[in-house]
Amino acid sequence: MRSFSRITPDNLENLHFKKEIEFSHQDVISFVLENLGKSSLLTFGFWTIFLLILIGGPLLYLNSPKVILLGDWLAWVGYGMLLFILWIPVHELIHGIAYKVIGAPKVEYKMNLKKGYFLAIAPQFVAGPKDLYFAGSLPFIVISLFHLLAFFNSDTQWQVIWWSSLIMHTLGCLGDLAILNYFFINSKHKELVTYDSVDGKTVILSRSKN
Repeated sequence: MRSFSRITPDNLENLHFKKEIEFSHQDVISFVLENLGKSSLLTFGFWTIFLLILIGGPLLYLNSPKVILLGDWLAWVGYGMLLFILWIPVHELIHGIAYKVIGAPKVEYKMNLKKGYFLAIAPQFVAGPKDLYFAGSLPFIVISLFHLLAFFNSDTQWQVIWWSSLIMHTLGCLGDLAILNYFFINSKHKELVTYDSVDGKTVILSRSKN
């Protein structure tokens, strides 16, 4: 059972939680950029994985058993980028499923093409670090594993397409990485919880572990 399953935003103050940060979903990009710049074991691991994926493409090109024209290669990379667009709703749907698994009664999906963000949120649902790590990382894990499985069972053309799509999706996970990194860094010495308010804001609160 979740440790925060019976907590609501209304009784957080009674449990000695104090608001630490609050930002509108409209301003999520600023929060993402700020917290991606903070070094941690989590960000180191993420960028290490990204680098390994990134160098896989040129190695595939150089070690291909048949000659690949550069124009074909670039076209296949472009197809992978287009394929990534189809993964966006799948990514958010997995977030939503994860929220349901950990007990969220309601899940909503939002997007803002002008601001460049897509969100799955559980309004008024209080989540702790373990909840957040699960819901935040599940799309990255599931979709990455699918790409790898497809990659190793495809011909060269589709390998390039899957590689390109995986690169784009990994970069598309930066928003998730940012809030996970915030919790990873700041939950060492204090207890953190978060929820999305009904008026379109993400609120993070904390209390002493002592």
